[in-house]
Amino acid sequence: MPRSEVDGRAPTRRRQMVPAEKLPTRLPAAAQRFLPGIEPARDVDDWGRSQRLEQVFDNTLGDLLYDLWFRVEASNVDLLPSGGALLLSHRAGSLAPHAAMLSRIVRERFGPSRRLYVLHEPDLRAVPALGAMLSRFGCVPAQRANVERLLVDEGAFVLAFPEPVAAALKPLARRYRLARFTELDALATARAAGVPVLGAAVLGVEEANPTILARPRLPAPLRSVRRRVGRLSRRFPAAVRALARLPLVQMAFLPAKMRIDFVAVPDPGAALATRDYAELVRAAIEQRLADMLARRHSVWTG
Repeated sequence: MPRSEVDGRAPTRRRQMVPAEKLPTRLPAAAQRFLPGIEPARDVDDWGRSQRLEQVFDNTLGDLLYDLWFRVEASNVDLLPSGGALLLSHRAGSLAPHAAMLSRIVRERFGPSRRLYVLHEPDLRAVPALGAMLSRFGCVPAQRANVERLLVDEGAFVLAFPEPVAAALKPLARRYRLARFTELDALATARAAGVPVLGAAVLGVEEANPTILARPRLPAPLRSVRRRVGRLSRRFPAAVRALARLPLVQMAFLPAKMRIDFVAVPDPGAALATRDYAELVRAAIEQRLADMLARRHSVWTG
């Protein structure tokens, strides 16, 4: 006897699966009027990336920043492989304008079908409206499963910032001094999958996006109080914790000359631990930045 007849409940009807080829690719006209006008059909990829919004950005603000404001010059672009690759770069403020410049370089070399995805802290997804905006422009939470799918399954370019979050708030006096890499999940995934790893040394970005007022270093007696507050903050919502990591005041996008140089560091394989290999990449990027800095005549003209 069926279970539904034993317990007295009415028999339930099974849902019929609709084949994927019969699913609508666009929302009905009656539903499209509830969507924003800039994204009427919601044409996005599996990661929520909107090609329409990217084209609008490239044709307006993107061209202005790349060609006139930063006057980007890229070197060793031929190091970019035809397949997927992990790009490691240094932090420069919380806005990271060089991520958009690197994405432009990838599209100009391989065409619009190849895109660069930028990893960010997963907590930022909890901030209202910010998570959706990051997805539309190709930003993905820095989680191992996401990195593995992008690099291995889709063969995409992925940009990661392996420095700690506090490195984004360093003063100009410590510019181009890279902190020890601590965010190593993306690098470990790329090494395990045999995906090429490249460094991206970006000169000019730390003057173009300086932090003018960050949280000062507290005296020793107050540090214990800050640690207690930090422990209590674990009970706060993720959105509050993510906003607390941003700088208080930050000037962004000054017209500094931006030079981008790609660095290849051979991977010796399993003979070297991921942390030690990350130190090699960090030292190579920092040395390339020092060489570029020594040859620069002016921050604004290059």
